[in-house]
Order: sequence, then C-alpha cells, then structure tokens
Amino acid sequence: MHTILAVVAAFLFRANLLVMLALQLISNPFVEPFIWLATHAVGQFAISVFGNTSVAAANTMCGSGIMRWLATATLGSILLGFFLAIISCGICGLLTKADQIDKRKN
Repeated sequence: MHTILAVVAAFLFRANLLVMLALQLISNPFVEPFIWLATHAVGQFAISVFGNTSVAAANTMCGSGIMRWLATATLGSILLGFFLAIISCGICGLLTKADQIDKRKN
C-alpha cells in the first residue's frame, strides 16, 4: 500500500519515480523495532480518536494478543507512511526545483 501511495505522491510532486520506488524497498534492521513501535503508537492514537466503539469493534474482529497488535500497527503504518511520503516527496520536489534554478544561473 505504501508503494502505491509513494508512486502517487511522486507523480503529484514530480519527483523521480525510480528513486521513490527504490527507497520504498530499503529497510534497516537496526531501526525496524523503532518503526514498529512508532506505527503501533500511531495506530493506538488513531483508534483512541475514533472512540470506544472502534476499540470494541477492533477487539471483536482481532481478539487480543498478537493479532490486535498487528492490526493496530498496520493502521498506524498506513497513516504514518502516507504522511511521511507526502512530506518526503515535497522536500524532494523543492530540492529538485532549487537544483534546476542553480543550473539555469550557471
């Protein structure tokens, strides 16, 4: 899902599509635990925003334990990945424009 969002963001911000796809596939084992904890925290926050009925529905669908943790982390990863893709594509677009302006001056 995050790869599709990255492709869409690359088109919207006119970023380099090949670089965006390559960066989506890179993962560092030293930061993976922090990424999982961050996605779980974002998922927990999103569930708490929607109220107790969403928490009850999540408990009914996923039960407890590892399935609930994975469902929460999945929700968090979708939200976190979407917003970080937009931010990083915007930064890449700004850097590309700045580079093009510098090339025109020379």
